[in-house]
Amino acid sequence: MVAERKEPVVCLVARHDELASEQIVSMQQLCKKPLALPRQSFGLRQLFDRTAEARLFKPRIVVEANNLDILRATAVLGTCVTIGPEISARREIEAGLLKAIPIDLESFRNVRSAVCVHQERVPSYATNAFVKFLKERFPLGSPR
Repeated sequence: MVAERKEPVVCLVARHDELASEQIVSMQQLCKKPLALPRQSFGLRQLFDRTAEARLFKPRIVVEANNLDILRATAVLGTCVTIGPEISARREIEAGLLKAIPIDLESFRNVRSAVCVHQERVPSYATNAFVKFLKERFPLGSPR
């Protein structure tokens, strides 16, 4: 592992969505909304599914995609809400198109992102430059 950073998973909603006025959302609130979620191969989706299943919630998943940009675009339209790390929606949040709302579960607050480099491969110049950039900004194990 080269770098690690705490990246909580949040609810991403259009500014005009009823959830936008909330300071924190529950899994139950999320499961009642039309959802745009990543495919089941994504760790983000696996976390969501495990959590919903453990609480016997039946989420209303109306959009599945293997591209987080598509999920955020759907949320911007206001037809669905989605989840993800706040940093992934920084552009939409700064533009006032989405609001990031914390989810009231420890498992969503303690998600960490890691950058790993295969030890048996010789990294390119670009890879080394990128790894150096990451290490300077997100030291190994540092919280956000």
